[in-house]
Amino acid sequence: MNRTWNELDSAMKLILAKVVLRLKGILERNGRVVKPYLFQVTCGRPTLARTPQREIFTLSTLPPSIYGHNEMENGISRVNHHQMEDRRNSKEYAKHFERSEPVEEWDDRLKLYGVKIKPLYPAAVVTGRKKIRHQNLEDLMELI
Repeated sequence: MNRTWNELDSAMKLILAKVVLRLKGILERNGRVVKPYLFQVTCGRPTLARTPQREIFTLSTLPPSIYGHNEMENGISRVNHHQMEDRRNSKEYAKHFERSEPVEEWDDRLKLYGVKIKPLYPAAVVTGRKKIRHQNLEDLMELI
């Protein structure tokens, strides 16, 4: 359904060649180590437990799961189709996990993580798919 898009392919090559290495290199500067984690990708509203006081992330072993830096979870929650745009969940997350150094690169890292998740938008949902592809390209171009 999604055909090859040369502009997006070119942007992805630049991201892999320059941006990913830059962001990872900054994280590993001064002897720091990036510690990968296994976590659930689908942390949208359907996978949250609600109580009168707060929403709690479920600990599910259902796919898809990704092995990545713990900040990726927060980047995933910022993708619009996860319906968590109000950032309350991000603020709660930040109470338990400090931003990795350098903090000034936080938003770039989260944007990059979101780019990974947007193509996983459910295939059954037709409306908005083209918009998501264009959002991905915009995010990539902003990072480049």
